Amino acid sequence: MKSQFFVLSALVAVLCCMPASKVVAGDDIKTVAIGFAGPLAEGPAQSARDAALLAISEINARPLQIAGQKVILKLLDHDDKADVNIAVLTARYFVASKVVAVIGHWNTATSIAVSNIYSDAGIVQISPSSTGSQFTQQGLSNTFRMVGHDGIRSGHIGAYAITTLRAQRIMVIDDGTVFGSAMADQFSVYARENSGRIVGRATISNKTSDYAPALDMVRQTRPDLIFHAGRLYSGGLNHSESLLAGLRRLGFPKKIMLAEVTVDPGTMKEAALGGIDVFAVSPGIPLDKLPRWKAFQKSFSSQFQSRITPYTPASYDAVNVLAEALRQANSLEPKKIESALRGIRYAGVSGLISFDEKGNLINPSYTVYQIREGAWTPIELIRR
Repeated sequence: MKSQFFVLSALVAVLCCMPASKVVAGDDIKTVAIGFAGPLAEGPAQSARDAALLAISEINARPLQIAGQKVILKLLDHDDKADVNIAVLTARYFVASKVVAVIGHWNTATSIAVSNIYSDAGIVQISPSSTGSQFTQQGLSNTFRMVGHDGIRSGHIGAYAITTLRAQRIMVIDDGTVFGSAMADQFSVYARENSGRIVGRATISNKTSDYAPALDMVRQTRPDLIFHAGRLYSGGLNHSESLLAGLRRLGFPKKIMLAEVTVDPGTMKEAALGGIDVFAVSPGIPLDKLPRWKAFQKSFSSQFQSRITPYTPASYDAVNVLAEALRQANSLEPKKIESALRGIRYAGVSGLISFDEKGNLINPSYTVYQIREGAWTPIELIRR
């Protein structure tokens, strides 16, 4: 990681010293770059990047006309490893490369870390996956998200845990990230205000798979449900295996709710072995219920091998929403693009897309999933 960090630093320095230049494919065709950033070694981010490429190829088949000039879109992708320091260098690289917008970053911490860089440069930032409420609460006009924020989702998770699963003793585990800590706090507040009892709270870094301290707390507090707020797969580690294997050895609790469903298939194996009921509330509606799902799936699968997750169509729609904003603005000027995005109503694969004054998705949907017979199965749709 250090070598990549220094290489990217040098590249950014070189780009920043280069004179501005316009890349054109012909006398009357202009190429406009869009950035994409995320942990590209991880499957969900790979799939989202592929979806962005698919959208761009479809848009370029009938090029945009901006102020009378044909425009071809080009994707510049970069692996920021979900690391704040690398994300900052990535953002500076995108600024030096004069991208018109960025699809990303992937997680809340990296999205927040770079948002001011993009704001200062007049670059629109549309995250397909950053759900942390803080991302769009910074007072910046350039930040948008394609999924509902966790201030909403934590309430849905709390309601399902207390009302449907009838949890009376809940232990909360977070991963110490901006996303995980905030989600855990929001869930805990909801639970306490709605007759739920939080019997323990543990923080386990997402850079380790040592769940021994948390499992010791489980042994002492004997909860009937665990809520895990954080990423279960990062840096090549499958944290779910350690957590669920430990719960299987303890024999309790038999129910766990996760903050995400884009987890490694190992989760399913350990859950089945331990007889543990695993639930999650994910942004969006079930994939096979999405508008134009069959056509999207066919087109995507014919070109890419990556697994489609709930964030794949969100990334695809992010590029198409941006393209529509460029059409409506009829300009590449940042403020005109932002203004167009604020008033946009776009019928995407993931549904009707429009944004509130902060850049949050209006009327987001969520789905409750449960692992059944080794697969994530949708069991309830929640509409706000």
